[in-house]
Amino acid sequence: MKLSEFVSSKEEMKKSGETMKNESVGEKELEKMYDELKDKNENELMSMLRKNIREQKEKGEFDADALLESIKSLRGVIPEENYNNMIRIIDELQKD
Repeated sequence: MKLSEFVSSKEEMKKSGETMKNESVGEKELEKMYDELKDKNENELMSMLRKNIREQKEKGEFDADALLESIKSLRGVIPEENYNNMIRIIDELQKD
């Protein structure tokens, strides 16, 4: 699952009044995302993030706040250094 798909499904859940904490589907999506990301190194994770952002910008769908929230949901799942780098990159992109 791409991070953008995770963000989209999370946003759809919000619109319908559902919350990820109360939904086993959200938990399954997190588990799936974890399985896809757990063996990636820092360069692979950063490459995925940049690609995701580029695709969203091209489609006019870039939402830095939603992406930031999704990344925050990965805290504790990915190495802290990778998490901090992702947060820093999103912060920089929001300034542009």
